[in-house]
Amino acid sequence: MLNDLISIMTPSDKEQFLRFLSERNRRKEGRSLALFKALSKGREPSLKVELGSNAYNVLKMRLTNTLSEFLSMRVFEGELTLESQIIRLLALARKMLQLGKLASGRKLLIKAESKAIEIQHYTLLNEIYHSLIEISHEAPFVEQQELINKLEANTHNFLLQERLNLVFARVKRAFKEGEQGKQQVDLNALVQENFSKYGISESNGFRLKSLYQLATILDYAAAQTRSYHAIELFFADKIEQLSSEEINNERNHLYHIDLLYLLANIHFRQRSFKLSMQYLDKMHKQLHAFDGKFYQDRIVKHQLLLALNQNFQGDAASALSTLDQVQFSSKEDTLEKLQVDLTHAMILAQQERYNEARTILKKHYRTDSYYKRIAGLEWLVNKRFLEIVLQVELGNLDFAYGQIDNFLRQQKDFFSDPANEQIKPFLKVFKQYLNQPNIIHTDAFHQQIERTIPWKEAREEDIFFMSVYGWFKAKMLNEKVYNTTLELIH
Repeated sequence: MLNDLISIMTPSDKEQFLRFLSERNRRKEGRSLALFKALSKGREPSLKVELGSNAYNVLKMRLTNTLSEFLSMRVFEGELTLESQIIRLLALARKMLQLGKLASGRKLLIKAESKAIEIQHYTLLNEIYHSLIEISHEAPFVEQQELINKLEANTHNFLLQERLNLVFARVKRAFKEGEQGKQQVDLNALVQENFSKYGISESNGFRLKSLYQLATILDYAAAQTRSYHAIELFFADKIEQLSSEEINNERNHLYHIDLLYLLANIHFRQRSFKLSMQYLDKMHKQLHAFDGKFYQDRIVKHQLLLALNQNFQGDAASALSTLDQVQFSSKEDTLEKLQVDLTHAMILAQQERYNEARTILKKHYRTDSYYKRIAGLEWLVNKRFLEIVLQVELGNLDFAYGQIDNFLRQQKDFFSDPANEQIKPFLKVFKQYLNQPNIIHTDAFHQQIERTIPWKEAREEDIFFMSVYGWFKAKMLNEKVYNTTLELIH
């Protein structure tokens, strides 16, 4: 939990928290400061050795509690959404009611009701109607009945929302179980079955949040199995059928942005670049809505995917320019920063600017476990592949050979996964080339590659694996890396 809390903190949050700790009992919080700094920089093992396991665990628990307290206050104080405004109005209204100021409390509740209806916040509406009904004895009976009708209608909407949450929890669980058992899951049929079970119509079921949940499940499953080609976006047209009230709802806004991003990413991985770009355009427009509230949180993801699309459509210059414009407020490693750097290095390598690519990767010298924790296994694997390519281009064939052996030894689970069945045979012929560089241009070696690697149909090949093979094929044919890669992908 502690690492998760730290991972969501901005540089400003971290500065504020360090001040927050410093202003408390210095003797008591001195070690908390040290642990927080160590965790932020990935250097906690040395502190654990220094303190001993028991003292370290006690300190870690204390820091977790302190950080939870700080972040909960910071989120509430800094949040300017309608939701937080409603909560404050509701709290103030209830205080007024307790003090007997019924008329003023009622006015505040009606104001909170209007805002809650605007963002379809059924939980808060229930609280508001509960409070209004408590004082409804002071109003004419007709208003009392109207409040009861509102409460009943809102309760229906609340239960529908909870049923939808239950449906997608069940769908995701079934998807994970199917994946573990390596069974093919028909997502459309699974969703329809659960809609029917809980009495949910398509018009109620395919709302913005549920569409986002569907896209999340599909993207997760495809990433785990490297099978983006098999995804059918049967629900994409439902976005156009959403009401303007739901689309232009501040509470749903982040779901809308993330849904557009997921659809753009899925189309990119399917090599439907034009469709991916269309969704990115829509996403960019939404990033500016509501005064750009989520612009800073999501613009890096947008720019990264835009650069990838530009690159694989043959415009590497625009891709590099897009990445050069990406800015980070901190030098600390984050998922987005690592993804941008790796993509930048990959595109430079495809342009055969190997020294520039190596300069970028040299910044990331920490352990595999560190990068796996922050960026995930796919990022780590792609980084290791790119490092091996760069070592070959710089003439360090023996070092590259050792890197492959090290890679195979450290990531046994990865190579035993059926989703990655091509990679181990590819590395086998790659090592053969490193032992005998001259064989790369021979027909016998080319035929061996065709026999050794379990090729898929062209549309099923993973775009990033094809990028690595594109470099290798360019060496085999003595061609330009970028041109050969684009020919493979298209």
